[in-house]
Amino acid sequence: MSHIVQPRVSRVATSADLTLTVKHHYVAVDTSGALRTITLPATDDATIGAGKVYIIKRKGANNVDIARNGSNLIDGAAATYSLTTDKATVWLISNGLAGASGDWELA
Repeated sequence: MSHIVQPRVSRVATSADLTLTVKHHYVAVDTSGALRTITLPATDDATIGAGKVYIIKRKGANNVDIARNGSNLIDGAAATYSLTTDKATVWLISNGLAGASGDWELA
């Protein structure tokens, strides 16, 4: 009999602003008290690299602003990305490049 191994991800719940690290994967953001900002690391950080995935979920009445690191982009744009609907979820994947070529692609 074969066993199916289910992948596990680290889950963090926060009701405060947070700067993501390599240890984060899934972040549930409680926005019932105020807007929260989640800051992405640099796409070319040696611990991040190409293919690093973050999943961010908004849980509450206020927005979650996802801030880029330095000159990195978010889905090709030099702007903050916002989750504007309760229960909205976004997947971000690093392309691993530096500076303005660095991009957190939305899935």
